[in-house]
Amino acid sequence: MLKDTPKWHRSIETKTKPKTSKKIQGEGSSNVNDSQTPICLDEDVNAPTMMTSDLIRPDGIKKQKERERRASEVAKVVEGFVSHVELRMEKQNKLLETQLQSKDHDQELKDKKIEAMERREEGKIMAMDLLVLPDFRHEYFEAKQAEIYKKWKEDN
Repeated sequence: MLKDTPKWHRSIETKTKPKTSKKIQGEGSSNVNDSQTPICLDEDVNAPTMMTSDLIRPDGIKKQKERERRASEVAKVVEGFVSHVELRMEKQNKLLETQLQSKDHDQELKDKKIEAMERREEGKIMAMDLLVLPDFRHEYFEAKQAEIYKKWKEDN
């Protein structure tokens, strides 16, 4: 029955042993001992045989399907883990991008604040009455006013 199926032949080919000294004789024999031994018509006289204890049944369809199912479950778990890691990395990247934008915005506000303070100082210097100052301060603030005037002219 099963020994004639191809999956058995693959398994048997690797484990075959030569047949020992058994003789199969035909039915018309006159020997008395031959009538007591059963004749096996399924076996080929020249084919090597194996003992039933040497035969190991190869994996069947159920085991193969079970192995494939387990492999697919493992693949699904790994895929789920990878997608979870990718999602987490994406969220982390978005958070880092948001933090970077926030830092850029904060730096921009600080720069504007510093620029406004400089403008206010420059406005104070430009509004000074230089006639009431001593000579050395008069010269310094006059040069400073000229520098500020030149800077404002370039900005506009």
